[in-house]
Amino acid sequence: MAASHDSSAPPAAPDDAKKGSLRALKAVNFFIADVQNGMGPYMALFLQSSVHWGPAQIGSALAAGNIAQVLAQTPAGALTDNLRQKRALLIVGIALIMTGMLGTAFFTVRPVVMGGQALVGIAGAIFPPCLAAIALGLVRRQRFDQVQGTNQAFNAGGNMFAALALGAIGYYLSLRWMFFLVALLGLGAIISILRIKADDIDFNAARGGEESAATGGEQCHTPPPAPAGGVWHTIKDVFACLGDLLKQPPVRVFLVAAVIFHFANAAMVPLVTQLLARGVGAK
Repeated sequence: MAASHDSSAPPAAPDDAKKGSLRALKAVNFFIADVQNGMGPYMALFLQSSVHWGPAQIGSALAAGNIAQVLAQTPAGALTDNLRQKRALLIVGIALIMTGMLGTAFFTVRPVVMGGQALVGIAGAIFPPCLAAIALGLVRRQRFDQVQGTNQAFNAGGNMFAALALGAIGYYLSLRWMFFLVALLGLGAIISILRIKADDIDFNAARGGEESAATGGEQCHTPPPAPAGGVWHTIKDVFACLGDLLKQPPVRVFLVAAVIFHFANAAMVPLVTQLLARGVGAK
């Protein structure tokens, strides 16, 4: 006679079955750390010392990336909230960066460099909300803060590794080889993303919606479903809401203050790297 199933055995914790996906998400945060910035401050150094661009040309190229990122933030958030294929959205972002980096490595002409920086900016708007949504969909509200903190620790470790690796490659090989390292890190991120099981991500929880009673989650408001018009209809609604938001005086004052702050507190690292590049070969 077959042994009866022991119904008294405690069920496995929801996160235990998702340990593989959670480990893969940590790896994604590690690999994606410096990928999301392209080459960051090293781009200015490369354009100054290897391509011999002037400060105005370098500034316009870097500005293209920053402007593209600002413009892409709202659509990226809408896509993250309404798309079930969040892993695919991350892979698209990495593909954009790899395209921009490899294009710049082989074709250092102004349209390609500026276009590549724009792609990096768009991808940079995709990663933060998409990574947070995947983490929320995996562990829901109960452990989100803990998992997100761990992911950020891996992100910081990836930044440190990438900075050391890019510096070593630039010193011992050439600055152009740094583009290929970024592409290699992107490949590692894609492999890690594919190891996250799509079935482990709760779509409703990833949108901040109501969690099922089976997970023991706190009941909360469920966001409305994606509109029937599809993604483009969603983006249109988002921009309409953004227009209504900008009509509020406090919001306009805040935006002006933020712009003034960033003009006064612009990142100094690209400017420092340009000055260092001028001294290359100097005795």
